[in-house]
Amino acid sequence: MYRAALLKELLDYLGGGYRELEDLLDAGGVIARKVGFSADDGTDHSTLASGIRALEADEAFLEEAAEYSYNAGLHGILPRGSFDILPPYPSKPRSYYEITGKEWEVDMETKMDRASTIVAEYMALATPI
Repeated sequence: MYRAALLKELLDYLGGGYRELEDLLDAGGVIARKVGFSADDGTDHSTLASGIRALEADEAFLEEAAEYSYNAGLHGILPRGSFDILPPYPSKPRSYYEITGKEWEVDMETKMDRASTIVAEYMALATPI
């Protein structure tokens, strides 16, 4: 459902709603398959709405996930980008900053979050319960 919530978050920017999300998932195209839905799931807009509203309690999660999804999309469309080498939490590709002329920098909080995630993943692998 969180994947559907991400799609809904992105559809909001395009003026779409739950019915448009239902149509997109019912079509069973590439996007629906990538987020784990098939045309025969029978998920309707009211089920999507109630499931996504439950996730909306954690708005920060949805915003962060939408940002990572946006960044991953940039890797797919910008020069020298590739989906094949993306980490779980992708940042914007370097070419984004070259094209837009924006300053490329990573704040300390982001560095610490990423380092903490890597250490936690390592510890989970090295010391299984």
